[in-house]
Amino acid sequence: MLAVGLGIGAAVAHAPVAAGDTSTDLLSSIDSLLGGGALPALDPTSGLNLAISFDGTPLVSDGSAHADSGTAGDYDLAIAYGANSSATAVNGFGNFAMADGPSNRVDVNTGNFDSGTAFGNGSEVDVGNGNFDSGTVVGNGNFAEVGFGGNFDNGIAIGTNADVYSQSGSFDSAFAAGTESQAESLNGSYDTAAIFGNHSDAEAQGGNGDLASIIDTGSTGDNVFASGNTDIASVLGDASSATAGGPGDYDLAAVFGDALHALASGGNGMVDILPSL
Repeated sequence: MLAVGLGIGAAVAHAPVAAGDTSTDLLSSIDSLLGGGALPALDPTSGLNLAISFDGTPLVSDGSAHADSGTAGDYDLAIAYGANSSATAVNGFGNFAMADGPSNRVDVNTGNFDSGTAFGNGSEVDVGNGNFDSGTVVGNGNFAEVGFGGNFDNGIAIGTNADVYSQSGSFDSAFAAGTESQAESLNGSYDTAAIFGNHSDAEAQGGNGDLASIIDTGSTGDNVFASGNTDIASVLGDASSATAGGPGDYDLAAVFGDALHALASGGNGMVDILPSL
């Protein structure tokens, strides 16, 4: 990750730019510092709002952006860019946090090789208490919470006011793309919750290998719930729902249409597909 950053810094530093390009001058200075040079004092009135901290050492601190990379020897990297943005990568080895946009907050805490990234405005990413976990948000007002008792978990939220939770298990995945949708993959391993659409909720939890998925084709939103082992709850439509398991294993509930409700629960190997085949 650092090598990539140095390469970018070097490329920008040697590209022809117009005089007075303070952002390029700053990147050139950072590249010089990381290569053993000295970083000149920043203009406190530049309005850049950039903070970079690596391995416990602040490299850049300008404006209202804040970055914290914890303790020397852990090789954590934190980058914050934007007014009132905050990036924290601490209490672990090789962690990475980047908040790109005003009022974004990224906290990567207590784990190894974890990463958190936020692009947009007013979004939040929390990653920690696990290893090799990753959380990413793109858009405004989004939220991701990843790890927290799990390893190799990932969560991605894209859109506006979308939330994802992927935690308390390993190799879990939560994905939400839309407005005011929420995907949860909890308390199990190899679970997946995925949403494409607005005002929807997908939950895969309480077991292993569950899948809860939604492709919303309207404006009302859908709800799916998969709980057990290797259960599948899926909706393609609008104003529909599907429940698989809870209790039960190897159950399938699927909906292809609007305002339909599939239920495969209370036993093993149950199937409910709507409309009926």
